[in-house]
Amino acid sequence: MAHDPIDTLGKATRHNMLVKVECSCGNVRYCRSADLMMVYGGGADPLKLKFDCNRCKPSVKITLLELAAIGVAAQIEWAKGVSKPPSQFVSIANVNT
Repeated sequence: MAHDPIDTLGKATRHNMLVKVECSCGNVRYCRSADLMMVYGGGADPLKLKFDCNRCKPSVKITLLELAAIGVAAQIEWAKGVSKPPSQFVSIANVNT
């Protein structure tokens, strides 16, 4: 049984995914698909969103990541701003949306 591809922000949000945006200069940014869905709508293709790098102006690579790798309590505290980002997200750099 094959699974349907995750081709919209709505589907990515249902699967509790992050959108990882990487620039060729090393700049990386993680965005919650739910936050992007509020801006771009649930039907937007996450792999075709437009992002700019504040260091340079190359093309940017976008990847979808599941949040199952970190605990739910840590995700909630991080989202509310109560705690520091989980260790996987410490190297987040700035990419403009």
